[in-house]
Amino acid sequence: MRTVTTTLLVCAVAFCLGSAPAAYAQLTINDAATGGETAASLAGILIPPSSNATIIGTPTLTGDARCAGRFTGGLFDGLGLDAGVVLASGQVIDAVGPNDSDSTTTLFGTSGDAALTSLANSTTFDACILEFDFQCPGGADEVVFNYQFTSEEYNEFVNSPYNNVFAFFLNATNIALVPTTAVPVAINNVNCGNPYNSASPTFPTPPFCDLFINNDLNDGGPFFNVEPDGLIVPLAAVGNLAAGTNNIRLGIADAGDSILDSWVFIQGGSFECFTRVKIDLKPGSNPNCTNLDSHGVVTVVVFGREDFDVTTIDVSTLTFAGAPVVRSTLNDIPMEGPPGVFPAVGDGIRDLVLKFQTKQLVVPTLGPDGCAPVNLNGALIDGTTIIGTDILCLPGQEACDLGALQPIPSF
Repeated sequence: MRTVTTTLLVCAVAFCLGSAPAAYAQLTINDAATGGETAASLAGILIPPSSNATIIGTPTLTGDARCAGRFTGGLFDGLGLDAGVVLASGQVIDAVGPNDSDSTTTLFGTSGDAALTSLANSTTFDACILEFDFQCPGGADEVVFNYQFTSEEYNEFVNSPYNNVFAFFLNATNIALVPTTAVPVAINNVNCGNPYNSASPTFPTPPFCDLFINNDLNDGGPFFNVEPDGLIVPLAAVGNLAAGTNNIRLGIADAGDSILDSWVFIQGGSFECFTRVKIDLKPGSNPNCTNLDSHGVVTVVVFGREDFDVTTIDVSTLTFAGAPVVRSTLNDIPMEGPPGVFPAVGDGIRDLVLKFQTKQLVVPTLGPDGCAPVNLNGALIDGTTIIGTDILCLPGQEACDLGALQPIPSF
């Protein structure tokens, strides 16, 4: 059994709140106990009036009122998100720096959550759940929002039974996953080992050390003015929508025992419904080797399908790797089947053929093979966001030199 110094539920409210070292940090947190926040106000931060999603019914908050709140000023103190909603297995205000403890804990004495217990495969305690229903525009088929998980369990309890758990259950399915995998984001799944080793394997190999940020007092920290000893880099939660009304349960809890707290920060206004479209950069080629110094244009095709008419796209909103559209036409383009296999003819459905100035493309950090995923972003005429992804490679890098076929991004 672990023993640490804790803040007990029976302590005087004024003392508990007064103990938060808010004076030392720009990060500010208002909780649902004394900060005026409610389940409805927190859901409204995630889905403001400007969002293309709509909250249906009355949001609910399950857990101690001190486990949920609004945060601002996160970037100033080292978080990767600036403002939004924070949920915790203890007091949300305790995330405010400086990091002066290796074992920050509040024992609420509240119950765990069955779904989180099942995910953690361990008894849970002090669960905090924000839940609401929402609807998206009729053309949307996915939802996305940004988050960052942090915990006091790092680094000394990595790979132990004390694996505090959080999840975002979209229609009962957890969508808080390591990108492009089915691995839940969790302390035992994303870390740099125990003992801490910055040379631990990186993505796509567990434990995905490059997705972890060390802030532990016993491992050279603190490096950031926040209390958690470890942070995951900001990630996007993406999930498939059901027709009509959808349900989201945003939850966190202690697991294994009720000590050492964890927090999950969710970016305000990042909750967005969108339609994922199938695109092909440089149709007929794989790998898509692209010389960014070229003065010409690069072609990107948006494929139509029986249930998606490309003429519903507002072409004026489209960008590819940050570059605007130069011109567009309609045609029927053969779609790549298995990587490197291109049919002789199309499928009889109109596709949207787009041209972009190559020198205007802004490519993210390349992988070791000299390739990176790049996005087409835009909207339908009805305002529904659309996103498409393909893989761009640079000449002179491994993939292009070897002619290595790149995977076709999932649709």
